[in-house]
Amino acid sequence: MRRMFTILTVVGFVALIGALPALADWEPGDGHKMHYPQLPNETGWNVNATYPQTLADDWECSESGPVNEIHFWGSWLGGEVGILHGFNIAIYSDIPDPDGSGPEYSRPGAELWARFIPIEEIIIRQIIPDPQLWEGWYDPLTMTYNYPDHDNYWQYNIFNIPDPFYQTIGDTFWLVISAVVEEEVPEKLWGWKSSIDHWNDDAVWSESGPPFIWGELYEPPLFEVSMDLSFVINASEEDLGACCYPDGSCADLTQAVCIASSGIWQGLGTVCLGDNNSNGIDDACEGAADSDGDGIPDDGDGSGFPGDNPCVGGNT
Repeated sequence: MRRMFTILTVVGFVALIGALPALADWEPGDGHKMHYPQLPNETGWNVNATYPQTLADDWECSESGPVNEIHFWGSWLGGEVGILHGFNIAIYSDIPDPDGSGPEYSRPGAELWARFIPIEEIIIRQIIPDPQLWEGWYDPLTMTYNYPDHDNYWQYNIFNIPDPFYQTIGDTFWLVISAVVEEEVPEKLWGWKSSIDHWNDDAVWSESGPPFIWGELYEPPLFEVSMDLSFVINASEEDLGACCYPDGSCADLTQAVCIASSGIWQGLGTVCLGDNNSNGIDDACEGAADSDGDGIPDDGDGSGFPGDNPCVGGNT
C-alpha cells in the first residue's frame, strides 16, 4: 500500500533537529526500548484524548536507560484539524491486574515523570493512506462513535527530551497523554489512535485528572474487543552529552540541540551528575566557561585559557 507523507517541522531549535535525517520521524526498524512497537491501525479508532480527558497504555521496558524519544499517532474528529498547543505527557508506575480473569484490570499507579511538551518541540508527519482508508472516532465519556469519520492521521515525534525518565529493564510503565487544544466553535477534538498490536491489558481512559479514575477501553460497536493505543518508546544515547546552562542546570542532549538552546555541550558521552555539593551548579558543569561563545567549553582550569579544550567536543 502506498502512503503519502507530509513532514511538518516547527520554528525554533526543533526546525534545526528536524533537518537531521535521524530525527525526522520514526519508521518500523528504527529501534525501540519497549516490548515491541504498537503500530497504528489504519482502519481502527481514534479515541478522544483532548484535555482534560486523558488516555494511557502500558509497556514493558526492554532496555534500561533514558526515555528520550516518544512517538505516537493520532488524528482529529471528522478530519477537522484544530490548533494544537502541545501535549501533557506523563509516565506512571504499574498497578498489575489483581484478579487475573476477574473484572479488575491493570492501570497506572504513581506518577513518575510528567511534562507539558509544546508543539514547537514536536516533529509532526501527516499520513494519508493511498488507496483511501477510513478510520473511526470514539469518545468513551459520551459513548459516542462514528465510522467512517476521517481518512488521514498524524505521527507525533518527540526527540531529545531534557531530563528524561530512566526506565529499568523488565519493569512495566504507563504512557499517559492528553492534547491541549485551542477552544473553538465548533469544537475541535484530538484523538489517540488505536493499535493493531496488543500487549498485556487494555488501554485506559479518564474523564479528567490527576487524580485519575481509570476505565478500560474496548472497541466499538460491541465493546468486546480489547483496545490498545499506538506508540513507541525509544532512546538515542549514542549522540548525547551533558549540556550546561547559565543557571547551573544540566540536561543530557545532542550537541546540536544543546547549542541551539543556548547551552554549553560537555562532550560526547558525558552525563549530568547532579548538584552533590549543593552550590547550585550541576557537578558536570563546574568550570563550563565558553569564552568564545561557540557552545563548546573552554578547558575549565581557571587559567583564563581563551580557546576550547582540544580534547572536548570533537575539537582538533
